[in-house]
Amino acid sequence: MITTLPLINDAEKMGRLKDGATYRLGDSLAGLAFSPGTAKPDISTPEKLKAALLAAKRIAFSDPARGATVGIHFMKVIESLGVKDEVLRKATLARDGIETMRLVLEEKIDLGVTQISEILQASRDAVAGTFPKEFELATTYSLWHRNNISQAARAFVTLLTSPASRTKLAENGIRPAVGQ
Repeated sequence: MITTLPLINDAEKMGRLKDGATYRLGDSLAGLAFSPGTAKPDISTPEKLKAALLAAKRIAFSDPARGATVGIHFMKVIESLGVKDEVLRKATLARDGIETMRLVLEEKIDLGVTQISEILQASRDAVAGTFPKEFELATTYSLWHRNNISQAARAFVTLLTSPASRTKLAENGIRPAVGQ
């Protein structure tokens, strides 16, 4: 099973997952996308992120009411930056990161907020960058399996946790786990 580390930890504590092993695969970072062919915004500091958000005419992010991790986080970011009202006036709430990226690539919005891994899958040219360190959001993904798995499943785990696979994950927006 591959899911977020908190879900695995909670399931282990509640006894739903027993006699297994967990491997941390890496972190998916939240960030911003822009329409390729337009000027890439500088979002490297809180001040520059604020300026980019204020300069954008249209912004999309996943609907926090649907439980979207990045959408919930983005609401906190714009509140902290003091631009919540301005941003929400020009915001489109998307179903998910896939819809956010569709809106970016169709040039229906100027900035999209979603996971960097989703941006990279849609268009490598659309990555504006991750949130500044002060606002970083990392979702940790891990693999869990029972100790008594089949040889085929064990071979899959070995492949997925290999240096080559970790490199491939990194190329696709998953920051490698430190020390693994």
